[in-house]
Amino acid sequence: MFVGCLQSAIAEIAETRWLWQRSKTSFEWILCFPLGTRPAGRVFYWSYVFYLSKFYEFIGTFILLLQKRNPSMGHVLRNAMVVVMCFLWLQFAQSLQILTLLSTTGLYIIMYLYLCACRLGYAPHLDNVMRYCQIAQYVIMLFASIGLVGLHYKKQGCSGMGAWLFGAVMDVSLLPFILIMDKQRKPKVVFTSGKDSSANLKTE
Repeated sequence: MFVGCLQSAIAEIAETRWLWQRSKTSFEWILCFPLGTRPAGRVFYWSYVFYLSKFYEFIGTFILLLQKRNPSMGHVLRNAMVVVMCFLWLQFAQSLQILTLLSTTGLYIIMYLYLCACRLGYAPHLDNVMRYCQIAQYVIMLFASIGLVGLHYKKQGCSGMGAWLFGAVMDVSLLPFILIMDKQRKPKVVFTSGKDSSANLKTE
């Protein structure tokens, strides 16, 4: 999904640059879709795929609740609200969604590479790697949002600012759960070497 969205964004810029090159740069287009942008084409195809994937995660969370696995409040709220946020992306052709999609799928790539490395027994000492990646994503999107607001008032406006505002409020409201509640619920992972396997996983 990361590669597909990146390729689609590059192709879309190459094919539509003649429409907006006098008013903004390619990076400004990634941050700020022009007013009147329709949610159609390559880029929005990947946004739709991402939207459908969030239903899968939401159903998975619902199954955890039925099984009384007791997922964290932050996990439940995040998976529920992201479905609404992605719907607004598509409904109102929200600006900034390319960068959001790339940063989110890039985070998933890092997460699965890390889990794969642990599974293979390399056991890198990066216990908080996902938390740091999430915080880094928040910081990146914060600066991108500041740039978006500046472009919205400096240029001729940006598409889907109402949807962006909803997403910004959602991110701010969920940040305490990521920093505090999920941290309290996260088990401590210790890697120890063993005779029969390259690494044994223990939780405390």
